[in-house]
Amino acid sequence: MVVDKLETRRAELVDAICELPGVEAHGAPGFLDALKVMTTERMDAVMLGTLPDSELRQLGWIANNVLHCAVAVVEDAGELVMRTEAMLVERRRKREDAYATRAARIEALALARASGGALAHRLRVAQREPGAQAGMQTLVLQDWLPALCTGFARMMPAYVELVPVISAGTPAVRAIPEILEHEMFDIVLEAAAKLPWGGTIWLTAELASDDTVRIDVLENGRGTGDDVTLRTAAPVSS
Repeated sequence: MVVDKLETRRAELVDAICELPGVEAHGAPGFLDALKVMTTERMDAVMLGTLPDSELRQLGWIANNVLHCAVAVVEDAGELVMRTEAMLVERRRKREDAYATRAARIEALALARASGGALAHRLRVAQREPGAQAGMQTLVLQDWLPALCTGFARMMPAYVELVPVISAGTPAVRAIPEILEHEMFDIVLEAAAKLPWGGTIWLTAELASDDTVRIDVLENGRGTGDDVTLRTAAPVSS
């Protein structure tokens, strides 16, 4: 975001940033307008131009200490582009380092899970058999799904956030936890692979019919085409 009270200069600075590949810029003429943008948009950096000293100090403090953004006071478009490019290079380097570290952890976990494939297969067979209850448990998704996201978050690529969203009235389900966790991890991992530079993955749970609940995985708001359907612990009266 570029904050500058001079409209012509602000437009020049925003245009200069927008010429950089993969960068989106917002402009604000002053303190209050900048705060409104800060509360609605995710910021990586705040560039401060022609402003009163008091506004420069206040916005700089908020951006640095509350939003944890890069902050710079810029004099012209050339300096702005140079600072923005340097910030992008550093951010990309940090993300690549973190991504490589977590990718190694994901690979190790995938190998560990693969070794348990025979057991998972036996549990799936047991679950499909009429009346079979081997390993079946009642799961309260309001508790289980947030805990799952917390566990998965430690193994996700850098800057990928997992957010559980459970619709009101979603009932408890019957499932084998080990199998459900395995299936969810495969779907979430595939979604995370599409977000090498970060993003958000939503895990949403809602009632699909009187006796089924559907868990969808949405990557940056887009459906992945994969979902898991579970039987409710008891039929839901319509």
